Amino acid sequence: MSPMTYGCNSFGVLPDRCDPTQGCRGSAGSILGFATESRWDSSKPFGFHRRQKLLYMARCLLLWVLVLYGAVLHALAASWLVRVEEPTGLYPRTNELVAVPYARLGSQRGPWIITDPQGKELAWQASRDALLFPATLIPGEPPEYRIRTSAQTATNFVNGILVRKLGLNRVEVGNRFFRVLIDLQAGAIIEAYNLSAQPPRVLNLVETTPEEPEALKDDIHAAEAMGITPVAGVPMGNLGWTSLGSTGAITSVEVVEEGPLRGKLRLGRPQETWELTWAADSRALGWRARNGFRFTAISASPYLPFDRCVGGSEYEWPNGPDDLEPPDHEIQPRQWNHLPGGHVVYYNHAENYGALGIISADTNLTWTGIGSRRFLARAPEGPTEIGLTFPQWDGSNTVLQARREYRVSHQPLIFEVSKANDDRAGILR
Repeated sequence: MSPMTYGCNSFGVLPDRCDPTQGCRGSAGSILGFATESRWDSSKPFGFHRRQKLLYMARCLLLWVLVLYGAVLHALAASWLVRVEEPTGLYPRTNELVAVPYARLGSQRGPWIITDPQGKELAWQASRDALLFPATLIPGEPPEYRIRTSAQTATNFVNGILVRKLGLNRVEVGNRFFRVLIDLQAGAIIEAYNLSAQPPRVLNLVETTPEEPEALKDDIHAAEAMGITPVAGVPMGNLGWTSLGSTGAITSVEVVEEGPLRGKLRLGRPQETWELTWAADSRALGWRARNGFRFTAISASPYLPFDRCVGGSEYEWPNGPDDLEPPDHEIQPRQWNHLPGGHVVYYNHAENYGALGIISADTNLTWTGIGSRRFLARAPEGPTEIGLTFPQWDGSNTVLQARREYRVSHQPLIFEVSKANDDRAGILR
């Protein structure tokens, strides 16, 4: 019987024909040191040659496993540079979220290691569509952050997001700046706190004191004594803060994201869905609902603590810090179909009870009673959105703090992504 050889070529398959004197030399297997040559020996039993052939095929399979493993390691070593810039030129940003779409990162999904310009490792969160991480910068000095893939899946980031269910019918959301409590049975926000207020003055900013005549029938002079007057166009009843798209209890609760950097809560009731979104180091809470919003009521005059309401227009007072009171600051209904400058702020002039800002994220909203303790925001049929902010109190300049939160909300950080040239930067933990 003429001698023949068998082995695997560089693609890991058995060749149809091999050189009878040289075997399959030059294949990937021989490069790695595998013996890829075997000659037929008629003195050996047939089973011996069969086992040898299976052995060589197993070696070829092992070769391919090593090749694929090397490709995976190469992918895991991929890294990108993200250059971040502040768009307003006015406000330093601290731990503001940057959302980089996965498509900009080679469509990879992590895990990740993210470092700041000093090489310090940062927390990250993988959302459905983008990779989130916090950026800190001052205007005019755009830093670069490095993102790289990693094989390490375990993280120990501090979670700055609060979302939890309390009892059977309440859900609480918030962060280190605010807390908001939703009553599922009432279908309304019934408590809201600005945690940056002076500690003894952290009060509930939702007013649910009954005002309708039926509730005050035992004391017909109570409303007059408190200075309570109806607000034209706003229905009676202090139900809390709710939406106009439906009524009744909230029947479904879905925690879409629970940190460590961003929270997202989806609440459903017949014909309507709410979506609340907030970040760990943000003073803003985004609220999406249907057809508009009802605030009945805010804890503003004649209730405590707020005795000022100021529009956010940048063409009016103030242009900068000022010791004078802003004009047109009384708690009373204003003839503003649309919010001046896109937002308003409620606060107390003399004491630090924090502040409450209202941002019109939808320019189609029409406002009724804004400036008073009770107001509505109506939208055409369909989804709409506002923002609740909890600005730092600053006396007569509190509107400047509210303006900052509005700008940060409406003008997020901009960024560009490029492929990194090397992956040798150190990491500080």
